[in-house]
This record gives sequence, structure tokens and C-alpha cells, in this order.
Amino acid sequence: RNFHVFYYLLGGAPQEVKDRFGLTDTTEFHYLRGGHKQMTRADAIEGDVDELRDCYHTLTEVLKDVGFSAEEIESLHAVIACVLHIGNLEFHEAVTSFADINLDSPIKTVAHLLGLDTEHIESMFTYTVTYTRGEELRKNFTVEKAEDNRDALAKAMYGRLFGWIVKKINALLRPKGSSYRRNKEVDGGITEVGILDIFGFENFESNSFEQFCINIANEQLQFYFNQHIFAWEQSLYEKEGLSIATINYSDNSDLLEMILGKPLGLLSLLDEESRFPRANSSSLMQKFVKGKMSCGWKHFEREDTLSQRRPTLRAASKRETLNKVKGKSESGPFFSIQHYAGAVVYNTQYFLEKNRDTLSKLAISTIRQCEFAFLAKLFYEKVSKTGSLRRRPGQRTTVDHAKLSVSAKFKNSLQDLMHKMLKATPHFVRCIKPNDCRNANSFNAKRVKKQLQYTGVLETSRIRRDGFSIRIPHVTFLNKYQTLAFTGEQLRDWEDVDDEKEIRLACQRIIKRCGLTGAQIGFTLVFLKYYHAEKLMRIMEKQNDMATVLTSNVRRFLAMRLLVRMKKEKEKRDEEDRKRREREELERQHQEKIRREKELAEKAQREAEELERRNREATLKRKEIAQARKKAEAARIAAEKAEAEAQREREEQQRKHDEEERRAAEEEQKAKQLEEQQRQERNKRLKEEYNKARKGRTDTIKSLSSIVGTLTPKAAKIFQSMVGDEEVDFDEAEGLYNGLDLEDDELSFEERELLRMAAQQRQHEEMMRQRELKRENEQRVRIEKEQQMRELEEIQRREEELEQQRKKELDKDLEGVNQRMNAMSFGGFAFNTSKKPPPPQTSQSTSATTNDIQDDASSDEKEDGEGGHGTVSKKHKKHKK
Repeated sequence: RNFHVFYYLLGGAPQEVKDRFGLTDTTEFHYLRGGHKQMTRADAIEGDVDELRDCYHTLTEVLKDVGFSAEEIESLHAVIACVLHIGNLEFHEAVTSFADINLDSPIKTVAHLLGLDTEHIESMFTYTVTYTRGEELRKNFTVEKAEDNRDALAKAMYGRLFGWIVKKINALLRPKGSSYRRNKEVDGGITEVGILDIFGFENFESNSFEQFCINIANEQLQFYFNQHIFAWEQSLYEKEGLSIATINYSDNSDLLEMILGKPLGLLSLLDEESRFPRANSSSLMQKFVKGKMSCGWKHFEREDTLSQRRPTLRAASKRETLNKVKGKSESGPFFSIQHYAGAVVYNTQYFLEKNRDTLSKLAISTIRQCEFAFLAKLFYEKVSKTGSLRRRPGQRTTVDHAKLSVSAKFKNSLQDLMHKMLKATPHFVRCIKPNDCRNANSFNAKRVKKQLQYTGVLETSRIRRDGFSIRIPHVTFLNKYQTLAFTGEQLRDWEDVDDEKEIRLACQRIIKRCGLTGAQIGFTLVFLKYYHAEKLMRIMEKQNDMATVLTSNVRRFLAMRLLVRMKKEKEKRDEEDRKRREREELERQHQEKIRREKELAEKAQREAEELERRNREATLKRKEIAQARKKAEAARIAAEKAEAEAQREREEQQRKHDEEERRAAEEEQKAKQLEEQQRQERNKRLKEEYNKARKGRTDTIKSLSSIVGTLTPKAAKIFQSMVGDEEVDFDEAEGLYNGLDLEDDELSFEERELLRMAAQQRQHEEMMRQRELKRENEQRVRIEKEQQMRELEEIQRREEELEQQRKKELDKDLEGVNQRMNAMSFGGFAFNTSKKPPPPQTSQSTSATTNDIQDDASSDEKEDGEGGHGTVSKKHKKHKK
């Protein structure tokens, strides 16, 4: 399989894009069918169309998000299409025994994409031009040389495109602004994060120059890993003054010297042999053998036959079939190198061809003159010694390293990588393959063990197990575990202690009391085995259980004493309530007696007033009736004034009501803001408490340790008050505490494994406890929110009740005004001038009085009628109206 972008473009690009660049499918391109002229779609490496389409769209969207323009993305498509079509150019041997391009080759498509005519395409692929003393010399290519030149141009185009993409991304994603420039000028510069992801160690059935370079890079990284891990471990032990044996680890520095050394390293000899035009694989092997004899290489061996190889990986059946079709014989010669991961046999047949840069100068100059401006600009860029287009500050731009060999660029790139890694703080991630078939749920134990072995994981684990995997500073160790050897006033904050000798003695006391056999104390750190942490954890848990029992009993005693006090207070409150109710009852009886006496007096007064009213109504005359009419008219005018006054009162009440609603809305808004602020503060406090609870068992141990240290004297006093005057034996209590048997014999390997399994179980329980705390915190927040909503609903309900009550009062006032208006009925002239309401009268007296008034009124009407009936009728109508 070739680069993924080819398959994305052929399988996922829109049809109009493929038509514009002349793209069909993978079986039509030489670089995608392994160099075979005949290949069916069943043998071709193809993927799911939907998946390829998604990958293509993802790639284009990422380019747009990073900052690539539409024209640049179109240029990327064009360069990739050029690489594919150039690979389809085929050559044949002409009459002159030199190479010539086949007529059925896509030369017109290549010329169209590059913006050149077909003559320039034919010339740059079939011959090259050199200049000697101002004279132009033409050198024609053979078919083999023409194919090498074609492939070299395709590689150069793809490589320069890749370098431009990396350079463009770095320029687009680089931070900008004054703050970035200011930070860049300070000491140390900008902090960067680099990720190195390379091929792993490779050992195929046929290993060539590519596997040789990849394994060299892995050897260099393994050397860096050994120096960083093992050498640093040994230097730390020596710095802390520990009495421990020297750490033994495999050192591959002599192998790297054999490969990368000068002037007799394998890569140096390969570059030297590549300069000779007539050099071949046999002459290269002879140089390698001479280098072994002169330098005494231990890791290099010449292999005479192919059967001596023992590959660890085998190619898939499809690849084996294609290799048979290809028909290339792996004739050697072969040599083997004993890498850190095992012996690998390499075939030197194509080492020289792959190491040389066979791109002709005519091809470079022709591409620089093409009308495809983007590609021409790429070939005008200078290539650094590592093969990239990026220029470092201070690097000379006049030197073009494009003619360096592949091994030279690889060596320079590897040196540049190590230079960066030596200045950085590395973190290693080892990737392990469970099987070689890429099948799910398949675990090959032997394969995994071999990978763990040659990646150094087993060696690292052994050193960690034999050494001290736990390193704790003195002060941290004392503050965490001081309750295991100190009590009472001896507990303190050891960060305030400056005496190093006292600190070391305190650490030794804890180690001796806990029986940590094998632990050592350095100048600044306490070194513990991996099983010591488990033992300290068990001891701390036992101490925590003791503290829990102590505090629970103290809380029980305090709760009982508080309960007795609350009962006495309740009885006192009940007695006061009973006396208050008795006083209220006596007062109520006295008020009821006074009320009955007032009612009897009011009844007698009403009866007297009723008799007086009857006498007054019986003696009424016409003059009084006229006066009553005048009073009725005055009453009507007063009623109108009362109605106007009532209207003004209603308007005033409405204005006050609107003002109160506005003020209530403002107060409600302020209350909501205050409530929101309180809710945020409460959520912040709950979040801080939850984060504190997640700190783990370290803070819990510290807090419980401080509780035990401060509660011991107080707890003794509390127990003394509980049992009365009986004294507590403090020596006996301290003996019970110190009687914990912490001494332990040397643990066996089985016991250590049990301790490790118990530690994992305890970590799982701790994680479940943290989840439970988080769930409880979320439930508490939800309950508080529901309580707030209920309170808000209660406030709204109260406001609605107040509003309804105000409406009822207003309706009641309006009803009173209407009643007063209705009482002013002038039909019967029943007008009462007395200040007090008239007492109730009997039916007989009322009817008699009414008859008398009607008789008087009729007599008056008759008398007035004699003078003129028109006036009487008008007045009568007016009164009725």
C-alpha cells in the first residue's frame, strides 16, 4: 500500500475533481499496483468507498480550518495527480539503444498538468545536460536510468510538497503578537511540546535499505532511552548516597558507532561507494567486510545464503503472490546485524540505487520553468541538510543540499532529532501489538513478551522492582506518616524544622516502628520498596479505624448530653405556654361579660329612640315635607359630590396600587439577584468541598492523624466526666495505642504479590468512594435547587393572595358607596335627619306612619292642585326620576 492520500483522492474525491485531473481508479496507476502491468480489482488494495469519501472530506476540511486557501488545496490535488501520472510513463529501447517514451504513455496529461509542451517532457525524462568549459554535453539515458530518473522526480515532487505542507502549517499555527515575541526573548524561550511517532523495529522476510534506516533510528532512540532511564537511576542513587549495587543494562553504543561512525561506519562506507558509478552490491559488501576486519565489529556478520535468516514476521499471502509476479530475484549479498531486538538479515542488492539521488539537473531546471507556478516555486526552495524546506535562523541559504544522499540526509535528521531530545524532558510511550494478524480479541503471549523484551520494558520493570520505586521527600514523608511513631505534642509541621539530623532521625523512627525492612534514607529522599507503601497503608487504615471508634463515642456522649438539656428546655416552654393560655382564657371571659352588658344598654337606647321617632313622624306637617324636599335636593347634590369623591379615591387607590406593584417588582428583582448570588456562592463552596474530598486518602490521613493527635487529652477528660470521679489510667491507654505490633519479618514473594493485589482492590474501593461522594454532591445540589423553586412558588402564592385581598377590599369599598347611593331614594321622602340609625319598628306602627304621610302628601297635592296641576306633575315626575 502506498500513501493514504492517493486512495483518498481516487476513492473519495468528487467525480468532477477526478475528471479535471484525469484520475480513474487504483488499477490504472503504476505506483498503486506495485509496479505490475496487469492487476485486477480483486488483487488491488482498495477500501470502502464511503470510508474513503469521509476521509477525503475530513482532510479537506482540516486543511481549510488550519488556514489553507482554496487555490492552495487545488494545487495540492494537482501535484498529487502529477505524481500518479508521471509514474505511468513507460520507456522502451530505441534504435540508438537509448530510452524513449512509449506512445501510449500519458505524456500529454503530464504536459497539461505541468504547463509544458511534450518536447520538454520527453527531453527531461530521456537525457540530461552537463556543461564542461562552456560546452554543452548531452547524456542519453538507458531504459533503467530513465525509470530511475522518473521515480526520482516523482519522489522529489512528493517530498517537496510534504515539506511545504509542514512549513505552511507551522507558519499558520505559530502564535503571534507582542506577548509571544516578549516571551520568546526571555531566558529559556517558549515552552514547546514535540511528539515523535516513528515506525517500530522491523524484521521482514526481505529487509532492504528502508528497514535498515528504520532500525537505525530505533537503535538511536533505544540508546537515548537507556541513558535517560537507567543512567539517571544510577546517578540518583549515587547522589542520595545509597549503598546499592550498580545497575546493569544493555548498552548499544558500540553498535551505533559501527553504523554512524566516521570514517568507517556503515553509512559512511555506503556514501563513499555510492559516489562510484560502477559500484555494485558486491563491492559494497567487500567494503563492509573490510570495515569489520579493521574495526572488529561484533554485531556485523556476512550471510552467505538466504536460508540462514530467521525472520520474525511474514508477509501476507497477497504480497507473496505479487512478489512472485514481480519476478525480482533477491540475489544478495546479505549481511546481518545483531540489534537490541534481535538479529536482522539485510539484502544489499538495491542499497546503492536507493541511496543515490538520480534526479537529473535538466529535470529540475525544466520544472522550475513550467507554467505550474506552485510546483515551480517548490523546486526553487532550498533543501536543508535534513531534507526539509525549513530554514533555521543563521543557516546559509545559498547552499542547496538537494544532492546529498539519502543516508546523509537521514543521518543529519537523526542528529537533529537527538539534539532536540537532549534539551527536552522526555516521556516514553511503548506501543505493543497483541498479534500480527490485526485481529480483535487475539492475544499472542510469545509475541507480546518478545516486544516487551526488546523495547526495554522488562528491563525497566526489573530495575524498578529491585530498586526503590517510591521516592518521597523527608518533610512529606514525616507529615504523612508521623502519627505512626509520634503522639500528642510530638506532632507538628515538619516544614518548619531546619535541623536535617532531627528530620533524618524522625524518618528512621517511623521506618523502625513500622518494620519497613529494606527501606533507605537518602540526603533528601526516603526510598521505599513497592510493597512498603501497601504496608504503610494498612497501618494507617487500622489507625483510622481506631480514630473513628474514638470520635463516634465522643459524639454519642455529646449528643446524649445535648438531648437531656433539650428535654428540660422543652418542659419549661410547655409550662410557660400553659400559664399563658390560662391568662388568655380569663381575659376572654371578662371581655365577653363586658360585651353582653354593652349590647343590653344599646338595645334599651334603640327602643327609646324608636318611640321618639314614632312621635316625631306622627306630628309631621306640610312644612316639614317641603323642608324634606329641600333636604332631598341637598342630599342629591351631596350624593353627586360623594360619587365624584369616590371616583377620585378609586383613582388614587389605583395609582397607589400601581406604585406598590412597581416597588414590589423592583424588590422581587433585587431578591432574585441576591438569591442568584447566594446560589452561585453555595455552588462554589460545594464544588470546593467536593474537590477537597477528591484529593484522596493522603489528605484524609493527614486530617485523621491531626484529630488523633489533638483529641487524645480531650478525649481522656470527656471519658473522665462520663465515668464520674473515677480517674483514667493514661499509661494504660497509651500502652493500648502503642501496643500495635508493627514489627514484621522479611516478606516472601507470595506475600508481596498479595499485598500488591490488596492495594489494587483498595484503589478500586477508593475510586468507588470518590464516585459516591460526587453522586451525593450532585443530589444535594439538586435538592437545594428544588427547595429554592418551592420557596419562589410560595412567595408568588403569597403575592397573589395579597393581590386578591386588595381587590376584595376595593370591591367592598365600592359596594359601600353604591349602597349609600341607593339609600338616597326620594320616592317616599323617607329622609332621616337623626345622627344614629333608627331603631327597628313594628309593622303596625310603620304602616300607620306611612299612611299618615301618604294622607298628608295627598292633601298637599290637592291643595297645590287647586293652584295649578302642571307644576305638581312636573315635580312628581322629577322625584320619580
